[in-house]
Amino acid sequence: MRAIFLRDIRRFLSVRLLFLMLGCTLFSLAKRRGFSQSYDSFVLSMLSDHYYITFFMVPVFLYILFTHLEMDMEYVLIRSKKFAYYFIAKAAAITMNVSIFVLLQLVVFLVVGIGLEVNSIFPSPDSQNSSLEVLIMLSHYFHYPWQAAIVTTLYMIMGLSILSIFFWALHHFLEKRTFAILIITLYFLMVFAMKSKITGLTRIPFIFINNYIIFMYNLTYPYGLQISLITLAMIAGVTAYVIKKHWNKRPEWKIALRIPSGITSYYGAQLFSAKNGAILLAFVIGFGLWKLLQVQTMPNSTQTDYLIYAFWGHGHGYMNMLDWIAMILINGVPIYLLAHFLENEKKDHSILLTIRLRSKWHWGAAIFGVSTLFLLMYTLLLTGGLLLLANVGGFPAGEGTLIPGLSIGMNELMLYLIGSKLLDLLFQFLFLFVIFLWTRHIIVAFIGILVMYALYLFPFSWTTYIPVGLSSLAQNLNFTALADSSIPGLPGKIIMLLLGSLVIIPSLYVLLFGYKKRFQ
Repeated sequence: MRAIFLRDIRRFLSVRLLFLMLGCTLFSLAKRRGFSQSYDSFVLSMLSDHYYITFFMVPVFLYILFTHLEMDMEYVLIRSKKFAYYFIAKAAAITMNVSIFVLLQLVVFLVVGIGLEVNSIFPSPDSQNSSLEVLIMLSHYFHYPWQAAIVTTLYMIMGLSILSIFFWALHHFLEKRTFAILIITLYFLMVFAMKSKITGLTRIPFIFINNYIIFMYNLTYPYGLQISLITLAMIAGVTAYVIKKHWNKRPEWKIALRIPSGITSYYGAQLFSAKNGAILLAFVIGFGLWKLLQVQTMPNSTQTDYLIYAFWGHGHGYMNMLDWIAMILINGVPIYLLAHFLENEKKDHSILLTIRLRSKWHWGAAIFGVSTLFLLMYTLLLTGGLLLLANVGGFPAGEGTLIPGLSIGMNELMLYLIGSKLLDLLFQFLFLFVIFLWTRHIIVAFIGILVMYALYLFPFSWTTYIPVGLSSLAQNLNFTALADSSIPGLPGKIIMLLLGSLVIIPSLYVLLFGYKKRFQ
């Protein structure tokens, strides 16, 4: 038992702790610069800095925790009479490692704060200085800042220790990939809860771990500390019980999902590959951050303004290079992946595949079905991801302010963006698919789409009816009439009707007649 305990501590004392101390020093120096309060207040302020804790300390902690996870069954059999004894040794080592992790940061705070006035009193309330809000709030519960600092440190050690033991127990029962997804989800929920404007979101126990790490969060609502302590005790108790009674079992998932078989499953596996998912996710994040940096420079911006700016696109008869490229990218990335998918289908198509088909129609329906689902998933990822980034970016909810006179709610805007974008992308896919059925050359269809985008730049009135990219808000008269009346556009209802008609017609053609062209 002692060997296991010491081994885990030695593995924890690695170069990763130097990275932790370096980052901690940089954050502390940034906070120290211009800090006019006492030495005790500085240390307490760093211990309660939720930005530092959320965006640096917790990611580093989860990374170190994840890299130390392993299945030590050999040590269990050799060193321990019972698995519960092994669990106790691991839990003790984890608690010691967490204590080292937190106390190292406390030492950095103490060293960086040297030179400030030594004064064991809380600062006076100052409505003009929002950085003192946490200290003022803590002053209602403690007489001196050093008391609050000690309690905050001990609470952080306790919370991280229980969470770490719980995470280690989860890893014992789950695959490492499943465990990683769960941890990443919990972290993003933590960030979302911190940045969200939804009142009382962090009060929800178990799902949001903020209250188990940052002490001052528990003082923002009645009985918050009691609720957090009770839930931590429940987590610890359930973990100990499951380890003692069921340590040698693995969860069995008996939920039966109806997964499509045959050619549909075959094409779905190609289109919904990890590579395609990573490409779309990276694009949404990169595109969203690009727009986020632009909108943050605009005063009084809201989440509605951010979405309008992100989906603005490009109109007709003028040239704005960045908007034009952004419109092509936001529509072109999933269409390119679908074009690549169809090109691979042409290479893989063989007589053996044809023989295994239930019918020729089933081939066309499979291609159409998985592609439609792929575009729907991208549309939801794009709109949902950008809305989440707007929330994390600190934009308040409410109607837009960038376009004077525009009155549109978030629900109405989201419905229009999802509907119009999905129809726009479906038309572009069907354009590709129909030309592919007739020519077997997907590059010809893709060039055709790019040519339609190029027609945007010409000052002809008929280009307003080009369906490619018609989901851009820069082509919706309800927005352009208020933003810039010189930009031509169509009413939103006409856009939806036009795109809907242009999707229904080729869809019926492909499902009733067009699929036969693939076998001629």
